[in-house]
This record gives sequence, structure tokens and C-alpha cells, in this order.
Amino acid sequence: MKSWKYIMTLAVLAAVAAGCAALGGKSDADLVCDVMTQMDDAMSAGDVDAVMACYSENYEGRGRGGSTMTKEDLRERYERFLPRMAERAAEGGGERRTDMSQAVPNIDGDTATFGPVVRQGRRGTRTTQYNLKKEADGVWRIVGTERVQTEE
Repeated sequence: MKSWKYIMTLAVLAAVAAGCAALGGKSDADLVCDVMTQMDDAMSAGDVDAVMACYSENYEGRGRGGSTMTKEDLRERYERFLPRMAERAAEGGGERRTDMSQAVPNIDGDTATFGPVVRQGRRGTRTTQYNLKKEADGVWRIVGTERVQTEE
């Protein structure tokens, strides 16, 4: 079971890398793809700090029920969620699959969108679009998310 997850992770990363590499060099589109791949790798590894490094201090998203979430709210959520996800994966269940094969980085100056990102897990399937901004230090970071579709 563990090797299957490893193979699937490699396949997803290869697909994202191939799609982004086709754009040539380290363009802004490549850099956006890199951030999204880093975030997914960090989530799979259960590394909350590495996940949070992908998010802007100015992040504003929507939680369940439409409430506003800040970066700190998101950190608290990941601190609760990621260790449990890693425990379930180690026990052979509760695996999370991410499909970014159809995701496209759309750049507009210093802002970008990346999606659709489809995540399947214990709670169902969620399709998300990420909003990113190239910040003053030249690094692309996630500033918001939009759920496109949720299937429970």
C-alpha cells in the first residue's frame, strides 16, 4: 500500500513538472508550479512549517460555513489535521490523493491562479483553485483559495 502511494505521488509530481517545464525556463508559471508542488510534498510529509511557508502572511480564505480564515487559522487547522493524516497513512488507511494533472498556472502580472487541484481523502473529493501573489521578495505565495466543488 505504501509503495502504491509513493508511485502515485511520483506520477503526480512528474505530470506537474512536465506540464510546467513545457513552458520553458524558470518563468513565473514554473515558479507557481514549484510552490504548489512544494506545498503538496510538505502536506504528504506532514511538515506544517513547510506547508505554511507556501502561504502569504496576507492569506485570506474561507473555512467551513464561509467564515474567514487567516494564515494563523490555517496553521492551527494543519497542526490538527496533518499529524492525524500521517498516522492514518502509517496504519494503511486514510490516504490522501492529489491530482494536479489538469491544473494550469494563469499569470496576470504579480497575481496568478492555479487549478483545478483535486484532492481525494476520507471526507470525499474537493476541487480547489489557488490564488497566488508574487510578493515584494520575488517569491510566489498563496494568498487565497476557492473551493470549486466538494463531493462528500
